[in-house]
Amino acid sequence: MVTLWQGEVHARACDGKGNTKAASRLGGLTDAALYLIGPEDLSLILLLSLGVQKLATLPENPIVFGMYLSDYSCLLDRHLVGPGLPIFSYIARDTSWLIPFPSSFTLMSTMQVEQLKAGGSRKSDQRSSLLASADASDEALETPLGTPWAERKSKAFWIGAVTGPWEYSPDADLMALPRLNLLRKAKESPAQLEAQWTNLATYGLGWIATDGVGVAGAEAKRSRSLEELVGVKQSPHKEASEWAGYKYYVNVDGVVMGGRLNKLMAQGGVVLQQQSGYLEYYDALLKPYEHYLPVAYDLSDLVPKVQWLQKNDAQAEKIAKNAQKLASRRLRFEDSMCFIWRAFEGIGAKTARKAVDAKEMRAKLRDNQFVKVTVKDGGMRATLESFWGQTLEEVQLGPGRTMTPKGIEFLQWTWDRMSALNERAHGGLL
Repeated sequence: MVTLWQGEVHARACDGKGNTKAASRLGGLTDAALYLIGPEDLSLILLLSLGVQKLATLPENPIVFGMYLSDYSCLLDRHLVGPGLPIFSYIARDTSWLIPFPSSFTLMSTMQVEQLKAGGSRKSDQRSSLLASADASDEALETPLGTPWAERKSKAFWIGAVTGPWEYSPDADLMALPRLNLLRKAKESPAQLEAQWTNLATYGLGWIATDGVGVAGAEAKRSRSLEELVGVKQSPHKEASEWAGYKYYVNVDGVVMGGRLNKLMAQGGVVLQQQSGYLEYYDALLKPYEHYLPVAYDLSDLVPKVQWLQKNDAQAEKIAKNAQKLASRRLRFEDSMCFIWRAFEGIGAKTARKAVDAKEMRAKLRDNQFVKVTVKDGGMRATLESFWGQTLEEVQLGPGRTMTPKGIEFLQWTWDRMSALNERAHGGLL
């Protein structure tokens, strides 16, 4: 649960206490099960919630909402819970009460796109980049990233980790899992598809064999290597800059959403989007066959749709340009911040109408064990380290859930982008 009030963020887990001193101070917020990626998830929400209160005008009274930072949206379906407290989530579904919210994956994709536009530099001056882009011409906004269309391969490309549902997966049905299905189809249709896998998920999926390299669903007679199962060898990791030589991209589910749709749209290729029923916060902006091509969940029409694109190159290029134009104008960092602002404003207009007694409110937050977070003079690092109670490099929620260097870089990028927006809007940094 999160409360925004007087420029501060107050957060607490819905249940649970920690056993260590640090965990006790933070309550259940140290439970690794709450998060999709790790401590970066909550850290990002804290930064965004602090930043939007600096950037925008929100109702003066406390704004209270829930924030679901994992990816099992089915846990909050309508048949399980009523509307109650407004709850944000990285993804929503037509069957849930959840309100979609920018995810760590989505914003990381935005960061990667900005770095590509800046020439791939991770050290680019984000403030200068923002101030320059604000006055960019239409032609500059629509300049394609990477390889020109005519020089790209007429294939649909995908690369990523092999992951999928956590639950029971019979061995005989493993090939129904989206990413395994895609790899097999790519092996069978090399003229249309190129799919590569970089690693197997390492977070306890039941059908990943305990040796960490094999695959074995329920009732399997033996573990098999992924290469044996799908006929595709493991590939080294490739940065987004290496994807630009293809005309088409496949966005396919892992455990849930693919999480890279905005990045693929910005790359200037046609996105073949698997239809899985999940909704991201910007989905209302997208129109099928104008910005992307929908693909059946079982990928049964994937190869025919790639063949259609290959035969209709002018129409394919038009879809790609439509998507890239939308990404360059409506899927930027500042667009995400605008969405967050209007979402908090809308909830506040409904739930924060009555004035509160400041003393009573602070007592209520304290009694309900909310942890207060404020902006510190040292910026991103000082703010988050004050919250976590240790250096960011030491923050750990559980085995393998330590704050990573890449995660720290991402959080710093977020802070720098918010500071740049605040400098442009109000003449000062956060």
